[in-house]
Amino acid sequence: MLLGLPTELIHHVLGMLPRHSIAKLSLVSKASYYTCLPVLYSHLQLGLRIPIQQLDVGLTRNLYLKDIVERYTRTLTIICRQGTGYSLTKDLKTLLSKLTSIHTLIFVDFDALPVENVRQLAAVLPLVESIQFRYCHLIVSSSHRMSTHLRPAMLLTARSLQPQLQSSSEHIFQKTTCLTLFWTDFSEPAILELFCALPRLLCANLGANHNRTFTANDYAVSVLGRNCPDITSLSVSLQQVREESLCNLIACFGRQLRDLSIRCDTPRTLDVIAAHASQIKHLSVRAVPSVPTQDTHFQQRRTPMDQLENESPEETPETIEKRSQNNMVEILHRCQGLVQLEMIAWRTQEIPSIVWEAIKAVAQRRQGRDLKVQLEIDEPKAKRKTDLIKKRGSPRMRSLYNVADIPPASDDGVSWLYPLNSRRYRHQDQGVPIKNLKRKQSLSRNITLRIEELQEIRKQLIPLRANVDTSLL
Repeated sequence: MLLGLPTELIHHVLGMLPRHSIAKLSLVSKASYYTCLPVLYSHLQLGLRIPIQQLDVGLTRNLYLKDIVERYTRTLTIICRQGTGYSLTKDLKTLLSKLTSIHTLIFVDFDALPVENVRQLAAVLPLVESIQFRYCHLIVSSSHRMSTHLRPAMLLTARSLQPQLQSSSEHIFQKTTCLTLFWTDFSEPAILELFCALPRLLCANLGANHNRTFTANDYAVSVLGRNCPDITSLSVSLQQVREESLCNLIACFGRQLRDLSIRCDTPRTLDVIAAHASQIKHLSVRAVPSVPTQDTHFQQRRTPMDQLENESPEETPETIEKRSQNNMVEILHRCQGLVQLEMIAWRTQEIPSIVWEAIKAVAQRRQGRDLKVQLEIDEPKAKRKTDLIKKRGSPRMRSLYNVADIPPASDDGVSWLYPLNSRRYRHQDQGVPIKNLKRKQSLSRNITLRIEELQEIRKQLIPLRANVDTSLL
């Protein structure tokens, strides 16, 4: 019955199954083999030499399999399960020349992956649009390491490599627009060589890592803007990165940024976002926890100048909270195209009151709409149950809608719904004014503002801005 369905529906169903189930189904009959082959080979995972050699031989002998791979294989995952990165990339050279339709290239578990070997794939895989590195360690080639070892007086640093890499036009991914680093370490020459091979990059996701080179993460953020000037989507989760480097990177991309996910050390980061990234649509700001964590490696390696830059003795915690609120309001005012704002791990007292007011107004509107719909649905049932209670006098019969679920009215005549719809605190905070509630809870919050909350904030900002302008006149 499954094979009697249209091919598109069969492929859609098979796409929801695990790979081993698709492989077993392809062995049932000849018809199922030809039906399952496009889905089975849409994503290749290679890591051992024998399967790589078998696939190479199969593509040479089986012309139908070769046609399927050329038409449907779009994702290639290379897992280092045997040998080192040098030997694995060498074994794949003959096979990759037959996989000309790869759009996504993923490297996993490479203890030592030379970036030069990755650059050489640009000539073999010209259609690659996305490159991902997961649990890898990017290094420079052996010739670079040898020259560094033999000439200690003239160290081959990343800054000396930059003119050579930028001038060379070979081995460049012309169509690659997305780069993802997930728990991947690198050295300064390696990350520079990688960025120089991706001049058309539009999306960069620099995830966290355990980099053994202390200055490599900060250097990666510093050189990203110079080598990849067209980036519109940026996500930086790297540790050991100075706030000055992050601010310079945001100012470098400026109005072309559409998606931004970044850490906020001080209110200065918010000020730079409001001043330069006014065309942003999706913004995610992660606040630094106020309580120091167990990992003090970065704090121990900080210089006295960095401490003076980030910890100004003139600013008190109250001043920093006030600046954070004002800068966030400035972002909400200037970024008119913003459709989603995430505030991750923000303390309650640092969130502007206008955000709480918008959340409260939208929550009350939604509650009213849900209540109206629920009453329209339950009104006939509740009427029948009420008639039964009056007729039989049974105290156990209750209506489906419990009136006790509606929060009581607050002092200003409006029923209060706790922000973020948290059931755990709703029974404690019913009827509490919003100012008292905001000071009462000093925990960290994760808040996501979407288009409805942002429109409510903009409506409240218009009279505020008008009053400020008239006061200045």
